[in-house]
Amino acid sequence: MPRLARSIQNYNYFHIMTKGINKENIFYSDFYKNQIIRYYFDEKYDWDILAYAIMDNHTHFLVRVDNTEILSNIMKSINIRYSILYNNIEDRNGHLFQNRFKSSPIKSERQLFECTRYIHNNPVFAYIAKSPKDYKFSSYNDFFIENKDNISKCFIRLIKDNFKNENEFLKFHCERIFSLQLDTKEDTSIAKKYIMDKLKNKLDSNEKIKLSKKLREMGFTKVEISRKLKISRNRI
Repeated sequence: MPRLARSIQNYNYFHIMTKGINKENIFYSDFYKNQIIRYYFDEKYDWDILAYAIMDNHTHFLVRVDNTEILSNIMKSINIRYSILYNNIEDRNGHLFQNRFKSSPIKSERQLFECTRYIHNNPVFAYIAKSPKDYKFSSYNDFFIENKDNISKCFIRLIKDNFKNENEFLKFHCERIFSLQLDTKEDTSIAKKYIMDKLKNKLDSNEKIKLSKKLREMGFTKVEISRKLKISRNRI
């Protein structure tokens, strides 16, 4: 478990997300996923990438960049490059991305860890991987298993300072799923379904009551919680 909640407001960390227009699967093949990864890690871009996951219709990246203007310029460049590539291959025209990109600032070290966990768990939420370590188009394995030059070396050291080994890192990814950072309604919907599917039959009565409070904070209704966790609404 991360040991610090230190403020990092001055270091310009951002969780950024891009999505295909109309939820189109613009990264549907291994080729496209590898191509967008190559663009993000192009050395001409002045930023550090800390974590990422590429899904069929959207991407998540955790980055450190000096200011939002640089961030905007980099994202514009990547989106244009990828749009040209994809449209040429797929023989299509028009916009490829929905709303260019979304970004959320990361304000503490704890939030940095939780955002990393959320990004790596995207394939698990989508039921295309049982564990974050099983998905090859994310940065999860870059920290303890594979030796790549992609991810920020400073962030790798920070992770290894807080987790003794890969088993602890994996355990962190599997616990307290309901505390993850959720940036969109779609994220929340996916996470809510996953939480209910995984936890409804694995908790005793007291644990269900504790969980119900967290689920209420996430936006679950009492009816949803009562039905899925099989507890009385009066106890929520």
